[in-house]
Amino acid sequence: MTGLGLDSGAVATSVVWETTGVLAIGTNDADARTAVGHVAEMGGGWAVVEDGEVVAELPTRVAGVCSDLEVEETAKLYDAVEAALRRLGADGDRPLLAVQTLTFPGVPQLKFSFSGYADILNREVVGLTP
Repeated sequence: MTGLGLDSGAVATSVVWETTGVLAIGTNDADARTAVGHVAEMGGGWAVVEDGEVVAELPTRVAGVCSDLEVEETAKLYDAVEAALRRLGADGDRPLLAVQTLTFPGVPQLKFSFSGYADILNREVVGLTP
């Protein structure tokens, strides 16, 4: 996948739209696996991993999508996850929103789905190669 801007590391989250599960994006499989494993250990949330180490996290233990922490702590951890993504190269305005909406088919673009990569405008499942 291109467009997020990651130069290293990985991010995984259970906070994805219109589906349940964990989405991972990374520059290498090892960091992506570590991020997914950490999200599972937390019972849901966000995990940013670099060189095999979790560098930022935000647990969302309520159904895997909602934090049970105080608002101030949640905001602090959210900002830390965003800052970690930026350190890894993410360059968009709102990288967490960009990641969590990748699975949402209501936006007319290419999206991830359980059936594969979907071209929403043309209503077909497509491959990952151009």
